[in-house]
Amino acid sequence: MDPQGTERRLAAIMFTDIVGYTALMGRDEAAGRRVRERHEAVVRPLVDRYHGEWVEERGDESLSTFVSALEAVSCALAIQSELAGDAELSLRIGIHLGDVTVEGGRVFGDGVNVASRIREIARPGQIFVSEQVHDSIKNQPDLGATSEGQRALKNVARPVSVYSVARTTEPARPVVGSAPEPVRRILPWVVSAAAAVIAIAAGWWLYAASRESAPIRSIAVLPLENLSGDPEQEYFADGMTDALIADLAQIGALRVISRTSVLQYKGTRKTIPEIARELGVGAVVEGTVLRAGDRVRITAQLIDGRSDIHLWADRYDRDLRDVLDVQSDVARAIAREIRLEMTPQEQARLEQRRPTNPRAHEAYLKGRQQMQALSPESLHRAIGYFEDAIRIDPEYAAAHASLGLSYCLLTNPLGAISSADAMPRARAAGLRALELDDRLGAAHAVLATVRYLHEWNWSEAEREFERAIALSPSDPWPRTWHSWLLLTMRRPEEALRESQHAVDLTPLNPTIRVSFGIQLALTGRPERGVEEIEKSIELDPDSLMGHRTLSVVYLGLGRPDDAAGSSIRAAELNGAPPETIAGMRQAYSRAGVEGLARARLEWALELANSKEYFSPAAIAQLYASLGEVDRALEWLEQAYEQRDSNLTILNVGPFARNLHSDPRFVDLVRRIGLPEE
Repeated sequence: MDPQGTERRLAAIMFTDIVGYTALMGRDEAAGRRVRERHEAVVRPLVDRYHGEWVEERGDESLSTFVSALEAVSCALAIQSELAGDAELSLRIGIHLGDVTVEGGRVFGDGVNVASRIREIARPGQIFVSEQVHDSIKNQPDLGATSEGQRALKNVARPVSVYSVARTTEPARPVVGSAPEPVRRILPWVVSAAAAVIAIAAGWWLYAASRESAPIRSIAVLPLENLSGDPEQEYFADGMTDALIADLAQIGALRVISRTSVLQYKGTRKTIPEIARELGVGAVVEGTVLRAGDRVRITAQLIDGRSDIHLWADRYDRDLRDVLDVQSDVARAIAREIRLEMTPQEQARLEQRRPTNPRAHEAYLKGRQQMQALSPESLHRAIGYFEDAIRIDPEYAAAHASLGLSYCLLTNPLGAISSADAMPRARAAGLRALELDDRLGAAHAVLATVRYLHEWNWSEAEREFERAIALSPSDPWPRTWHSWLLLTMRRPEEALRESQHAVDLTPLNPTIRVSFGIQLALTGRPERGVEEIEKSIELDPDSLMGHRTLSVVYLGLGRPDDAAGSSIRAAELNGAPPETIAGMRQAYSRAGVEGLARARLEWALELANSKEYFSPAAIAQLYASLGEVDRALEWLEQAYEQRDSNLTILNVGPFARNLHSDPRFVDLVRRIGLPEE
């Protein structure tokens, strides 16, 4: 609130008005006053009961505000239920969720105007709500909403989508004549109160029993719902979801499912217990985001995944400059609710942070949204957004870390640009992020990845990975890259445990699952590897990495037709033109696996000689599979000069076995610093 006593906030605004009031006053002024007095006598106590604020009465209408849309709708339903059958008093009610200005006890703003206009078009005895309200209540099992279409409202610039709301279940009615009149009047209230007490007691008994038998130590944050009504603001809700997951992921005692997996449930109609069971978590967080100008409202609630009981809920109204504090507030509240013990270091990391430049944060959130798609195109767009954020706010540590992480992902697993091009940029971004905040797990993960994939400094890489995992134990990417480092260091069982842990953190992430499948195949478990890679392709049928690796594993299992199919599909996904694909099919039909390998090699060389990047280590492997040792070793030397990240597993599994006895290969392994067999 500013010094003049003016406050801006987000609110659910409810307007009521008396149907036919003007005509009634014309016929019988005394009757009109009685109706108006009864209107206030019914509405005002119910507004209080549902934690609303009665703002004012304007003749035959009233204006109230609520902290949530659900409370406003519940209040409106209670009002209409109370007045059902009242021949003298009938109300129309309109509700909208929007930005308001409060000054001297009065409420102003576009949100008030929209709510008033919605009320004007409501039918007698009904409740009409805006799309923002509908989006906030649509998952409530006892509420039903019917679309009234888009309506042009007076003094509102754009048409508004309007819904009528009603309960889907009717309350039980008393049996007429079963009790004296005074008892009949109070009996529904007594029964309702008793039922509520019993339900609450039973619910909390179930919750207490379940928490005592199995404490909540795993959680999923469902995508926060965008209530702005503007699809272009979706990035903001997605970014806030991502940031909340990242904050919760810093708590070591809590397993937090990654955003890639929870994104599958955006807009789902599945119940919370179903989602919790599929993700293997004890609780679920869901909520909404509503941004209006430089203000944002975030609501969050924690739900027990076993009993479907709401454990905690809160609402946060903040300036955009302070929006990062909300994530920390929510994370701390959840930790308290499920009785998690946080270390002093974890508590310190969740303390309030410096204010954020809203424009920089907006660019950062857009970058994070692009980053999640995990394609070369989306990562290049993400890099542009992170660079914008850094230009606006050079001390934005998270933007520097995400910039570095984007370059790492472009190199490995995507292989879209060379390590020589990407990793120096990733290193600079990671080091700058650490200068600004050495408690940022993502920054340590970037530096660890550079140390491993580019500098081939195994010991320093492991130290940085361990630091990154300690700071963000539920982030799957440091664990995935760490598992490959462990494989490079010939510690396969540790590698598989770490990789399995990463899959557990993001069970619906196809890239991390295919990584686990490759490791299983490389460590002598090809059948299990195929299972995991096939699961990844079920999750993402267009997974280039999945089809590419599946072709190699199929070939090792003696399934040449399956291998050829996956190899050709990978070429299609990698942008091979139709004539190249047709040539690959013809080559396989004429000369089998060797013919297909030569066709693929020809296309890879074409890419390598163009502006497109193609891993020289991958070309070396194709030459090795054809028995052309000298050419394979020439390309491995090119890979060495470019610090190709694929060389880190040169001595793992069946890669180029026919080269291993060649002195030139042995010398290359020594120069890279790989452990000897």
